[in-house]
Amino acid sequence: MNNNYIPLITNISLQLNKEINIKPNNNNSPNLYSLNKYINSNNLNNSYKIKKNSLNLEETIGNFILGKSLGKGTFGKVKIGTHKITGEKVAIKILLKEKLIDNIDKTRMMREIKILKNTFHFNIIKIYEVIETETSIYLIMELSEKGELFNYIIQNKRLNELESLKFFHQIIDAVDYMHKLGICHRDLKPENMLLDFQNNLKIIDFGLSNLYIHIFHYYHFYH
Repeated sequence: MNNNYIPLITNISLQLNKEINIKPNNNNSPNLYSLNKYINSNNLNNSYKIKKNSLNLEETIGNFILGKSLGKGTFGKVKIGTHKITGEKVAIKILLKEKLIDNIDKTRMMREIKILKNTFHFNIIKIYEVIETETSIYLIMELSEKGELFNYIIQNKRLNELESLKFFHQIIDAVDYMHKLGICHRDLKPENMLLDFQNNLKIIDFGLSNLYIHIFHYYHFYH
């Protein structure tokens, strides 16, 4: 395998105040890169490179072809990604390192990755992989084709009772799951909820979330 395309995966730390380690996914390199180090580093080895196909000008990252933009945020943007082999569609959140200057922002990003890598619920967005380059961090995530619940409500003016009950049930079920793990989202709103092609709700954006320690859930979450 070409060393320029060695994937990077997150190694979740056991303590909230510990750094999340990123390591090349190959058997030859023992090096570990902490998130803080690779955010600030200008000399990264074994990292992904953005590659443009000279024939069709396709922009790729790892095994994914980058497509149209889905939206923009404070630290970057979100694009559709297509797996080169399977054709599976994903959402790729692109964070620009140059905008992650404040330690608070870095902490929030580390916490968001930590929580998403440790939660497994149908109504919480899934994260598949974390990739870094010299300039950006890429979060490969589940794609929710229908966009924000907020826009869905605006387009339909109102929701009927059965649809409202479905969304309310999914929200409560996901929140109950998070609270049992000691996770407080702290920013629940229609803009932070997406809909898939079957109108199932997915909670996103854990940047303002936090964790609290309780002996009941500690073993389950951190082990």
